[in-house]
Amino acid sequence: MLLILITFCSCCQNRNKMHNSYNSKKPREALRQKPCGFAKVISVKYKYDFNTDRWAIDMKIRNESDTILFVSDVPSGCSCFHAEFSKKPIGRHGIINIKAVYEADKHEKGFTKPMAITFNNGRFYKLILLRHDSKK
Repeated sequence: MLLILITFCSCCQNRNKMHNSYNSKKPREALRQKPCGFAKVISVKYKYDFNTDRWAIDMKIRNESDTILFVSDVPSGCSCFHAEFSKKPIGRHGIINIKAVYEADKHEKGFTKPMAITFNNGRFYKLILLRHDSKK
């Protein structure tokens, strides 16, 4: 009987810890961001410049919802990748153009680079995997 009581008390303590961590500030901030499934990638074009060893990536994304979207940021984890975009808001069926540049290594045949796009000041996000196999 004592063993059951000790087990029950420890389970309640763990449940309270989980409840407190769920109601803390960090998880609530993470829950505010929603995946942006209604932002559809309609075209991605890759072009390699042999003189500068850079990939130019032109991407078009269409808004397929009634929510007005604008690109807040395209964060990068390294200095070899940066993007240019307009913060102009677009409505239903509007198209967002994003131009990115990836500075590749001379010996690198292709690349795989994840790209995160945040919309509406971080309210929505879209994850895209940019991938090209060769420099042809």
